[in-house]
Amino acid sequence: MFDRYVVEQTKPSWKRRALMIASIGLHGLAAIALVVWSFFHVEEIAPPALSLTFFSAPPPPPPPPPPAAKHKSDVKKTQPVDHKMVQPDPTKTLIQPKDDKPVEKDEPEEDGAQEGGEEGGEEGGVKGGVIGGVKGGVVGGVVGSNGTDMKAKAPPPKTVAGFTLIAQQISHPDPHLPEWVKNQHHEPIVKGMYKVCIRNDGHISDVTPMTSINGADQTIGDQIRTSWVYKPQPVPVCFIAALTFKLQ
Repeated sequence: MFDRYVVEQTKPSWKRRALMIASIGLHGLAAIALVVWSFFHVEEIAPPALSLTFFSAPPPPPPPPPPAAKHKSDVKKTQPVDHKMVQPDPTKTLIQPKDDKPVEKDEPEEDGAQEGGEEGGEEGGVKGGVIGGVKGGVVGGVVGSNGTDMKAKAPPPKTVAGFTLIAQQISHPDPHLPEWVKNQHHEPIVKGMYKVCIRNDGHISDVTPMTSINGADQTIGDQIRTSWVYKPQPVPVCFIAALTFKLQ
């Protein structure tokens, strides 16, 4: 009995096989259709939404507050001062002195008058001057003179460079050394420097040794003072003269 059931279960069922084959075929066709449909159907991607933001400029700052009003009490009020005019009383009389003699008053001296001045002289004159003289003059001077004071000291000389006076030379011979001075020096060249001062008239006023030459300073100074002459100068001037003597 059981063998009959076992035999029946082991027999193949063609209907079931056909259903399975059909199911597999339908699924395969559906998969192929989906693949083909995916190639032809392209979904459009929507662009992202743009957000626009508008910025506005900040508002201007508020105006400064107005200054505080001054209180009326702070303002000083100035009231005009009434000046009363007082009229003299005609009933009142001035006290007169008992003595009827008029009082003599000292006459004021004239402005600018000096003690010991001459009668008829002018204000600002000098004691001991002459009538008709010039104000600011010197006692003993002459009217119309240039007013030169012979006792006044001459202004100090102005030191200048020696080359600035080359064009001013009138007589300028080279000094020479005495023979006895040359015999004292054994070197071939001897140099000396002297400060030479010129007066206003162009003549030499002084020669001062700066770099001395032994035994020859006095001779060189005398030669420069007696032989060098320049054009008249507006002020006394001094310069340094460098002298070179070749002994051989």
